[in-house]
Amino acid sequence: RASFPWLGKTQQTMEIGLPLLCLLPVGQVGAIIAHEFGHLMGQHGLLNKRIQDLRQLLIRLEENLAEFGESSSLYWRWFHRVSCSCLHLFLRWYVPRLDARSFAVQRAGEYVADQVATRWRGGRTIIQALYSLELAGCYLHQEFWPRLWAEARYSSMPCGAPFSQLTSGKGIGDLGPEQATEWIYHALRAPTGEEDTHPSLHDRVSRLGANTRTLRGCSLIGGVPHQLFSEPFLQDAAAKMDAQWL
Repeated sequence: RASFPWLGKTQQTMEIGLPLLCLLPVGQVGAIIAHEFGHLMGQHGLLNKRIQDLRQLLIRLEENLAEFGESSSLYWRWFHRVSCSCLHLFLRWYVPRLDARSFAVQRAGEYVADQVATRWRGGRTIIQALYSLELAGCYLHQEFWPRLWAEARYSSMPCGAPFSQLTSGKGIGDLGPEQATEWIYHALRAPTGEEDTHPSLHDRVSRLGANTRTLRGCSLIGGVPHQLFSEPFLQDAAAKMDAQWL
């Protein structure tokens, strides 16, 4: 965010989600933080912001030209139609190419940040962290939240402390090796799309030297270890978020 807009200075803030702290062990959380510091060091966020600002500027320019032509004279209306037509054709040609280049730049930034995390925390740790993120995301979206919403739909007394459940490890301990391996297997088969801001899991771990055919060398297959559940600050954060949830 801009701290001194008239000087062009910005302040970048890193936010770590509570589910990530609950579902990943300490070393892998450190790898994720190192990855984010790689983005900060490369100023990837500022570059992406400039690209998006340029895109919004072009869109506003087209909108302002349209409004200008409605209240102008007959001559300017003719000029407006010609200029808007030319600008519209240009934007139809330029904006998709700008988006494609910006997506490619963001994906390249992810590779750079992965390499920074590798130098700080080691390649094996960042690979395991990427697998853990995938497992945690699948667990949250396919198991944890659907079960919670189903309970709220059919029970007169639904759970009012979902984040405390995360810190206690309730539910994720039932994640078996077969389910974890299946999730990772399907994630590794997903290709990188042209409009993706992040490379696919397969592309990222392959770039880091992981063997994606056998899934060996990843100790997280078969369950996500928990090493932060006893931390008091996590329990306090979960209690505060549970209060907001209610």
